[in-house]
Amino acid sequence: MSKPERCHELKGDRQGQLAMDIGERWRLLFRPNQQPLPRKPDGGLDWHAVTAIIITEISDHYD
Repeated sequence: MSKPERCHELKGDRQGQLAMDIGERWRLLFRPNQQPLPRKPDGGLDWHAVTAIIITEISDHYD
C-alpha cells in the first residue's frame, strides 16, 4: 500500500489528528472513529490499525 503525500500526525491542540496534502495549498484533517482506539505498546496511537475515520476539516493551510 502506498502512503498519501505528506501524511503526518499533528501536535498541540490537534493531537490525535492526521493531516494529508490533497493539493498544492489544501490539506485534509481527520481523526480515528473507533472505540477503543488502537494503541501501540508505548501508548501512542497505532494509525496502521485504524479502520474508520472522521474528516474534521479541509483547509487552505497557507490562508
